[in-house]
Amino acid sequence: DVNPIPVKQALCDLGWKVGGCRLPLCDMDDKAHANLLETLERYRLLPERAGETVTVRLPVSFAKQGV
Repeated sequence: DVNPIPVKQALCDLGWKVGGCRLPLCDMDDKAHANLLETLERYRLLPERAGETVTVRLPVSFAKQGV
């Protein structure tokens, strides 16, 4: 899929509420989404249990700016 479709879907799968894609882009089809989930699981990026939190570490430059 074309960026930002898989990026937005991955963020949604990780629990971030980023919303769907705007036209002319569309959501991922089921096969591509299954492939994305498999990849996220392979790299252990998905929380194992519902409700588990994900820690995001910002680069130092962002942290100093208070982002």
